[in-house]
Amino acid sequence: SAVGHETDTTLIDYASDARAPTPTGAAEIAVRVRESLIAALLDFDQRLIGALLRKREYLAGQLSALSRALGDPSRIMDIQSQKIDHASQRLSSAFRDFIGIKERKFITTMGKLQTPQARLNYARQGLDNIAARLAPNMTIYMKEKTGRLEQSGRLLEGLSFKRVLDRGFAVVRDVEGKIISNANNLKSGQAVNLEFKNDAHKTAIIDGKESPSPKPKKKKKPAAQNGNQGALF
Repeated sequence: SAVGHETDTTLIDYASDARAPTPTGAAEIAVRVRESLIAALLDFDQRLIGALLRKREYLAGQLSALSRALGDPSRIMDIQSQKIDHASQRLSSAFRDFIGIKERKFITTMGKLQTPQARLNYARQGLDNIAARLAPNMTIYMKEKTGRLEQSGRLLEGLSFKRVLDRGFAVVRDVEGKIISNANNLKSGQAVNLEFKNDAHKTAIIDGKESPSPKPKKKKKPAAQNGNQGALF
């Protein structure tokens, strides 16, 4: 606040952050002097330069310490070159030893291997031995199987329906060749095929009438040998 008179005091003078005696004094307080600004800038400049110099000296010291810890690059390269030379020598020696071991194993294996002709002769001899043992067994096996086959054939022949035909029976089939085993399945006027023994075939027509059952033959009484001789009972 700047009322402009020292004797006048208002409430704003108590509420303001700064009070000037006159308006000119208020302007001087609001706008700083050029020289003070320049001095402040120079002070900042000096402080910045000093900070940069100290930073440079610090980094230079660190670089020197790291350089001393790192050592001479040429010395480092010499050490690594020596390590590579030693490793190369050990690798060459190990490779020669490896090749030598493989050569000895190869020579030993070649000594154990047989020639192809010898292997063929050995295999042929084994086959001859197996064939010599197999031939008698095969003969016995074939005889046994032949006997079983003949027995099965006789059994099959005995169970064949053709043996039933030999006893006077016949097989009834329809026109499609299906066997008819029940008379109820037949119709009047139906054509059937009858097969008898010895592969004899006849065609018949069903008349629908029931055929009479054959009557059994009566046995004849034996004649008396002597008229004078009566029955025992």
